Amino acid sequence: MSHDVFVSHSSLDKLAADAVCHGLEAKGIRCWMAPRDQVAGRAYGEQITSAITTAQVMVLVFSDNVNNSQAVLNEINLAVGANVTIVPFRIAKVDFNSELNFYLGRMHWLDAFPQPVAAYIDTLVETIRRNLRTPGAAEDQAAQAVRPAPAASEAAPPSPHPAPPPPVPAPPRPHWPPGLIVGGALAALFLVFLIVAAWPRPRSPAAAQAANTVMQAIANSIAKNADDSDDDSDTKPPPAADNGASR
Repeated sequence: MSHDVFVSHSSLDKLAADAVCHGLEAKGIRCWMAPRDQVAGRAYGEQITSAITTAQVMVLVFSDNVNNSQAVLNEINLAVGANVTIVPFRIAKVDFNSELNFYLGRMHWLDAFPQPVAAYIDTLVETIRRNLRTPGAAEDQAAQAVRPAPAASEAAPPSPHPAPPPPVPAPPRPHWPPGLIVGGALAALFLVFLIVAAWPRPRSPAAAQAANTVMQAIANSIAKNADDSDDDSDTKPPPAADNGASR
């Protein structure tokens, strides 16, 4: 079992140790406590040593019973040798004996009296969390729930197949005024009419003769008008002579 805290206690203080263990685990802090977590068939001393040296914090449920426990003193000695943080949690107003004072005399401890132990669990939880290098499993889940979303640069590695570039939008179609469209259509129709009117058509001999007669009459009329104009210019009277009289 992976754990963060080793709960050290005298067997005579089992009720208080159980309250501590359950209170910490309710807050997401994983605990190891004998005899609850011992495995049958393995050496007791080996399991205790492994549990202490792999913990980050030892909570010492301290009372006068601990002063008289050689087993707890051995556990404290192992924790000090493994550089495990020890948090004394006093459940009675009792001082350390000389041997425990050698290890714990300069450490700050927490008092868990005169009220029941459960009333002081929150303070113990806060102290333990400050000493943990990595959070427990339940705390990991709580932190994950409130963790902000990663930045775009951290969200995912770049894909080996880059996305195609966005399509280039088509240029806007020109907007022609309605009057210009109508005028262009009329001009096109007039041009077609001129082409059709000027296109040569086969004519019958009678139609050709009639057209020649009309063209000759027009030419004769134009020539006659030109002759009449010349005659008028020849009969025009000369200007009167200047007699030099003053006016």
